[in-house]
Amino acid sequence: MATHRLSEELANLKDELVSAAGETAAEALSASREKVDDAAKLLGGVIDDIEQLVAREEESFEKLVAERPLTSVAAAFLAGMAIGFILRRR
Repeated sequence: MATHRLSEELANLKDELVSAAGETAAEALSASREKVDDAAKLLGGVIDDIEQLVAREEESFEKLVAERPLTSVAAAFLAGMAIGFILRRR
């Protein structure tokens, strides 16, 4: 009789532990999903900021090239020569 009662209590304890572990795992999963969502929102905001910065810099660069076309061509030529020299030396 004592063995049967002990078996029942062990089974109940096992069920309680499985239930508690399941709830804890579900809570951990929910918390991790929230953190991933927060990180995704933050990353989306950073990407938007970078896109705006690139657009502004592109406009600034186009304006500079339009104002000084010969200087821009000369700078591009010299940059190409420098890159060619560096790559040839490898």
